[in-house]
Amino acid sequence: MWMTLIGLIPGLTSLASGIVSTVFNAKVQITQAKIGGDRDVAVKLVQAAAQQEHEDTAKLGIIAGNTLLTVLLVLFAIPLVAFEWKVIVWDKLLSWGSTDPITGQVADWANTVIYFLFGAPTVMGLGKMWFARKTS
Repeated sequence: MWMTLIGLIPGLTSLASGIVSTVFNAKVQITQAKIGGDRDVAVKLVQAAAQQEHEDTAKLGIIAGNTLLTVLLVLFAIPLVAFEWKVIVWDKLLSWGSTDPITGQVADWANTVIYFLFGAPTVMGLGKMWFARKTS
């Protein structure tokens, strides 16, 4: 949508594509410096990261498009948000108490929800492998 609006103003399309190109080249240079390797490898890594971000956005779009999934996600997230608020504001900022950490199965479920929301690459990769496997 933004590119369409930018395309209506003469000269902004080339400016926008120049900015995108500059950002991409900067990411490639940073990745190349981190791995100390070849530019082609860095380009492939940056492209793979962009593809992963696209897939994560699509995953969240699926949730947002389904009311039941959205409600389920909110119901899982509300207790975690309340706990974090209590720990950060009440315990740390105001120093009015102390809260025991979440342990056991509740901690496992909390980690699962957080991994799903923010995408742990290993978990997402294993999930893709599991659901994409061929059944005999």
